[in-house]
Amino acid sequence: MWPQEMGISRTTAHKWIKRYRRVRGVRLAGSFQRPAPHDTRTPVKVEQQVVRLRSRRRQGRDWIAERTGVSARTVSRILARYQMPALVADRPDQRAADPRRAGHQPPL
Repeated sequence: MWPQEMGISRTTAHKWIKRYRRVRGVRLAGSFQRPAPHDTRTPVKVEQQVVRLRSRRRQGRDWIAERTGVSARTVSRILARYQMPALVADRPDQRAADPRRAGHQPPL
């Protein structure tokens, strides 16, 4: 059987034959069903706005996302691309409490 010689399944071979007959011999090559690539990178103006807000206001990704109209995940990607450091608490009242739960001591 020729499908095995080509290293494809019978199902794929029949799919190709049907496609060939449907388009009457027009090229089969290049008729992949993979979606075409799209340039979906965030516009530079929006990226600059995100970086500016992070630098000036020192707010998190959710706050920046609300003001710029992009998703919080996109804000995270932009900040990573521009190598913006993570927010660190400047004041003691902003720091997280001791992560150990009350009443539980670590094993000795």
